[in-house]
Amino acid sequence: MGLISKKSLLERIRRSPQARAKLVQNNLAEGIAFQIRATRDKRKMTQADLARESGMTQNNISRMESPDYGKH
Repeated sequence: MGLISKKSLLERIRRSPQARAKLVQNNLAEGIAFQIRATRDKRKMTQADLARESGMTQNNISRMESPDYGKH
């Protein structure tokens, strides 16, 4: 992250509690999605494998691994 980006980010989160909450929410959503994918990959599982093990559909797993989905 460049200096300008850091400065802009700091200005945004200093503005309000709502801005900070939104930043945390977005980072958590992305982190969860990436952790699901990383864990699945580490165990050498496909989305279908994980779906079977978790009692979900492959489509649900795909959505959960998408950081842009937003409804984890």
